[in-house]
Amino acid sequence: MQIGKKEPTVIHSAQGRKLLLTGHELTLKLTSWETGGESYAYEVVTPPGVGMPLHVHRIEDEIIQVLDGDEFDVQIGDRTFRAAPGTLIYFPRNIPHRFLNVGTKPLRTLWTIIPGASYEKFIEALARLPEDSMTDASDVRQLFSAYGIEILSPLE
Repeated sequence: MQIGKKEPTVIHSAQGRKLLLTGHELTLKLTSWETGGESYAYEVVTPPGVGMPLHVHRIEDEIIQVLDGDEFDVQIGDRTFRAAPGTLIYFPRNIPHRFLNVGTKPLRTLWTIIPGASYEKFIEALARLPEDSMTDASDVRQLFSAYGIEILSPLE
Protein backbone atom coordinates (compact mmCIF):
# COMPACT_ATOMS: atom_id res chain seq x y z
CA MET A 1 0.00 0.00 0.00
CA GLN A 2 1.40 3.35 -0.97
CA ILE A 3 1.05 6.52 1.03
CA GLY A 4 0.22 9.52 -1.10
CA LYS A 5 0.69 13.22 -0.76
CA LYS A 6 -1.78 14.99 1.50
CA GLU A 7 -4.38 16.70 -0.66
CA PRO A 8 -7.70 18.37 0.14
CA THR A 9 -10.40 15.72 -0.29
CA VAL A 10 -14.21 15.85 -0.25
CA ILE A 11 -16.14 12.63 0.25
CA HIS A 12 -19.92 12.82 -0.01
CA SER A 13 -22.16 10.71 2.22
CA ALA A 14 -22.86 8.02 -0.40
CA GLN A 15 -19.22 7.75 -1.50
CA GLY A 16 -16.66 5.20 -0.38
CA ARG A 17 -15.74 1.58 -0.93
CA LYS A 18 -17.86 -0.84 1.13
CA LEU A 19 -16.47 -3.80 3.10
CA LEU A 20 -18.18 -6.37 5.30
CA LEU A 21 -16.12 -7.17 8.41
CA THR A 22 -17.03 -9.28 11.44
CA GLY A 23 -20.72 -8.42 11.09
CA HIS A 24 -20.12 -4.70 10.50
CA GLU A 25 -20.56 -2.86 7.20
CA LEU A 26 -17.70 -0.40 6.62
CA THR A 27 -17.63 2.42 4.08
CA LEU A 28 -14.11 3.73 3.59
CA LYS A 29 -13.98 7.53 3.61
CA LEU A 30 -10.32 8.62 3.87
CA THR A 31 -7.42 6.30 3.14
CA SER A 32 -3.74 6.60 3.92
CA TRP A 33 -3.27 7.71 0.33
CA GLU A 34 -5.30 10.90 0.92
CA THR A 35 -3.84 11.66 4.37
CA GLY A 36 -0.19 10.83 3.84
CA GLY A 37 -0.61 7.93 6.28
CA GLU A 38 -1.53 10.21 9.18
CA SER A 39 -5.13 9.04 9.53
CA TYR A 40 -7.74 6.67 8.16
CA ALA A 41 -11.50 7.23 8.36
CA TYR A 42 -14.52 5.06 7.74
CA GLU A 43 -18.19 4.84 8.56
CA VAL A 44 -19.53 1.69 10.24
CA VAL A 45 -23.03 0.25 10.44
CA THR A 46 -23.21 -2.17 13.39
CA PRO A 47 -26.30 -4.39 13.68
CA PRO A 48 -28.00 -4.90 17.06
CA GLY A 49 -26.11 -7.32 19.28
CA VAL A 50 -22.84 -6.91 17.36
CA GLY A 51 -19.64 -5.35 18.69
CA MET A 52 -15.99 -6.09 19.36
CA PRO A 53 -14.54 -7.98 22.33
CA LEU A 54 -12.17 -6.34 24.80
CA HIS A 55 -8.97 -5.51 22.91
CA VAL A 56 -6.06 -3.07 22.94
CA HIS A 57 -4.24 -1.24 20.13
CA ARG A 58 -0.49 -0.71 20.46
CA ILE A 59 -0.01 1.49 17.36
CA GLU A 60 -3.03 3.76 16.89
CA ASP A 61 -5.64 5.85 18.67
CA GLU A 62 -9.32 5.67 17.66
CA ILE A 63 -11.94 8.41 17.65
CA ILE A 64 -15.54 7.30 17.19
CA GLN A 65 -18.60 9.49 16.76
CA VAL A 66 -22.01 7.87 17.13
CA LEU A 67 -24.05 9.29 14.24
CA ASP A 68 -27.42 7.55 14.57
CA GLY A 69 -29.15 4.46 15.91
CA ASP A 70 -29.75 3.53 19.53
CA GLU A 71 -26.82 3.13 21.93
CA PHE A 72 -23.38 1.60 22.20
CA ASP A 73 -22.32 -0.11 25.41
CA VAL A 74 -18.67 1.04 25.66
CA GLN A 75 -15.85 0.04 27.97
CA ILE A 76 -12.59 2.01 28.12
CA GLY A 77 -10.18 0.64 30.72
CA ASP A 78 -12.26 0.08 33.88
CA ARG A 79 -15.06 2.50 32.88
CA THR A 80 -18.27 1.36 31.18
CA PHE A 81 -20.92 3.72 29.80
CA ARG A 82 -23.62 4.11 27.16
CA ALA A 83 -22.96 6.22 24.08
CA ALA A 84 -26.04 7.65 22.33
CA PRO A 85 -26.08 9.47 18.96
CA GLY A 86 -23.95 12.61 19.10
CA THR A 87 -21.41 11.06 21.49
CA LEU A 88 -17.71 11.31 20.62
CA ILE A 89 -15.46 8.62 22.07
CA TYR A 90 -11.65 8.66 22.20
CA PHE A 91 -9.90 5.30 22.58
CA PRO A 92 -6.19 6.01 23.23
CA ARG A 93 -3.68 3.34 22.28
CA ASN A 94 -2.58 0.97 25.06
CA ILE A 95 -5.95 1.24 26.88
CA PRO A 96 -8.20 -1.85 26.61
CA HIS A 97 -11.65 -1.17 25.19
CA ARG A 98 -14.72 -2.86 23.75
CA PHE A 99 -18.12 -1.90 22.37
CA LEU A 100 -21.49 -3.51 21.65
CA ASN A 101 -24.65 -2.25 19.94
CA VAL A 102 -27.21 -2.78 22.72
CA GLY A 103 -30.05 -1.17 20.77
CA THR A 104 -32.76 -2.63 18.58
CA LYS A 105 -31.69 -1.01 15.32
CA PRO A 106 -28.40 -0.64 13.42
CA LEU A 107 -25.96 1.90 14.82
CA ARG A 108 -24.01 4.16 12.45
CA THR A 109 -20.63 5.53 13.58
CA LEU A 110 -17.75 7.47 12.05
CA TRP A 111 -14.25 6.25 12.97
CA THR A 112 -10.96 8.12 12.63
CA ILE A 113 -7.76 6.15 13.22
CA ILE A 114 -4.47 7.94 13.98
CA PRO A 115 -2.02 7.05 12.47
CA GLY A 116 -3.79 5.30 9.66
CA ALA A 117 -1.31 3.38 7.50
CA SER A 118 -0.89 0.20 9.58
CA TYR A 119 -4.58 0.06 10.50
CA GLU A 120 -5.61 0.38 6.87
CA LYS A 121 -3.47 -2.68 6.08
CA PHE A 122 -5.13 -4.51 8.99
CA ILE A 123 -8.64 -3.70 7.68
CA GLU A 124 -7.72 -4.90 4.19
CA ALA A 125 -6.31 -8.17 5.62
CA LEU A 126 -9.40 -8.67 7.79
CA ALA A 127 -11.68 -8.04 4.78
CA ARG A 128 -9.97 -10.89 2.90
CA LEU A 129 -10.99 -13.43 5.58
CA PRO A 130 -14.22 -15.36 5.01
CA GLU A 131 -16.99 -13.91 7.20
CA ASP A 132 -17.31 -17.13 9.21
CA SER A 133 -13.57 -17.13 10.02
CA MET A 134 -14.19 -15.09 13.18
CA THR A 135 -15.08 -18.43 14.79
CA ASP A 136 -11.43 -19.59 14.45
CA ALA A 137 -10.07 -17.73 17.47
CA SER A 138 -6.39 -18.59 16.98
CA ASP A 139 -6.26 -17.32 13.37
CA VAL A 140 -8.16 -14.16 14.26
CA ARG A 141 -5.93 -13.44 17.27
CA GLN A 142 -2.85 -14.01 15.13
CA LEU A 143 -4.06 -11.56 12.47
CA PHE A 144 -4.89 -8.90 15.06
CA SER A 145 -1.52 -9.42 16.75
CA ALA A 146 0.35 -9.00 13.45
CA TYR A 147 -0.99 -5.41 13.38
CA GLY A 148 -0.37 -4.55 17.03
CA ILE A 149 -3.87 -5.33 18.32
CA GLU A 150 -4.36 -7.80 21.17
CA ILE A 151 -7.75 -9.42 21.84
CA LEU A 152 -8.17 -9.68 25.62
CA SER A 153 -11.49 -11.54 25.94
CA PRO A 154 -13.13 -14.54 24.27
CA LEU A 155 -14.42 -14.14 20.71
CA GLU A 156 -18.17 -14.66 20.56
